[in-house]
Amino acid sequence: MTMIPAAPRSAGAPLVFWLIAGLLATGCGGGASPVLVRASMEHGEPIAGLEITALPFDAEAILDSLAADSPIPKPRFPRLEKELAAYLSPEDDRLAEASRPWLALHDSVSRLADSLNGMDRRGATYARMYARFRRLYARLQQRATERDRALEELRGEDVTLARRAQAASESVRVWERDAYSSYPDVAAEALDRRGQDAVRATADEDGVVHIELPPGDWWIVARWPDQENPFQEYYWNVPLTVGWLPVGVPLSERNTVRRWRH
Repeated sequence: MTMIPAAPRSAGAPLVFWLIAGLLATGCGGGASPVLVRASMEHGEPIAGLEITALPFDAEAILDSLAADSPIPKPRFPRLEKELAAYLSPEDDRLAEASRPWLALHDSVSRLADSLNGMDRRGATYARMYARFRRLYARLQQRATERDRALEELRGEDVTLARRAQAASESVRVWERDAYSSYPDVAAEALDRRGQDAVRATADEDGVVHIELPPGDWWIVARWPDQENPFQEYYWNVPLTVGWLPVGVPLSERNTVRRWRH
């Protein structure tokens, strides 16, 4: 799913990039109920450090609606995605080594964009963080160039697949820049209608997150890179209804979507 940080209002038109959905909370109001999120993967292994976002609206539904309204269909690559999902890293791990610096910075940029989308775009803090976001995004493009240079030294099907994936990712981002350009405003309106802030937290070493949410419908959003495949990630968008009693939310392979990490 795409997340789109908006530029400060004084900066003019929004700057749109590909990133995952999430809004930074400014805190819970009174009357909140305890919610325990427990994240684990195969054999119950906890996902320490997983960042989750609790949204008072379904961001996926908004993105689907914007995509449906787009005059240009979203680019599709079913054959490529099937190949990426089945990819097995080579024993010498050359492709992973070439891609690792880019992926690390990519994830940092994604987390910063998640934070920006829950902040007041008119504030000084937002302007400073947005300037940092732009600097990191420029570095991300530089890292992509360095990665491509490293891949030039490799040969074989792995390099060909990586280049195809990069070209496809770029075409998707170009489409998203236009199709999702109004997402920040639509999301802000959804927050205003609920009168609630989004909440963001990080899982501890046991894969556990303790948060408090006011009663109502919420969605727990998270993503985690596939440790065995640099082209894939696990994505959760789990709905729950919060009442006045404690609620438990499991995040596991049973309720995740393994998808292209573009």
